[in-house]
Amino acid sequence: MATSYPLHPAAEIFPVMDEMAFAALVADIAAHGQREPILILDGQVIDGRHRLRACEQLDIEPLVREVSADEGDPFGLVVSLNLHRRHLSESQRAMVAAKLANMPLGSNQHRQIYLPSGSRSESLVSQECAADILKVSSRSVRHARAVIDSGVDELQNAVETGVVPVSTAANLARLPADTQREVLTRSPDEIRVI
Repeated sequence: MATSYPLHPAAEIFPVMDEMAFAALVADIAAHGQREPILILDGQVIDGRHRLRACEQLDIEPLVREVSADEGDPFGLVVSLNLHRRHLSESQRAMVAAKLANMPLGSNQHRQIYLPSGSRSESLVSQECAADILKVSSRSVRHARAVIDSGVDELQNAVETGVVPVSTAANLARLPADTQREVLTRSPDEIRVI
């Protein structure tokens, strides 16, 4: 049986891979083996949660690589590795930026996030900085923050999977929870005109 590892919070800032993409990953690993290691920090997965899940499903021992806190910030590393390979929409990147924004910096070596210039901030990652890192507008990050703060789980998932644009979701997040869920039963085209 494959070794299992808990997830580091950094591994969870990007959305979960959709089932079709995951099935393709499983098929690729079954056919060609695991080509890229899963990155582990302090016994937790910081990058490669889908590869780990695929290995578990295939019942093969995952290829892992231990990283140390000396190698840099796990959040910055995850953003750097996933930003281009995941091919996320602007709305999906805005959700990642909203999760990254306002994270405390300097509280310990595992939580420092390196800013685009390479300098460290000792306070918080601002929404503007997170927007810059994820290449989205500050307005999109504010919309995403509203979805995270007031949207039901289903609404957050709809943005993270690319079904609903973050601007539309921010408007829906103002509605009562039951109304949000009712609206989400409609087609994506019907939701967009609300």
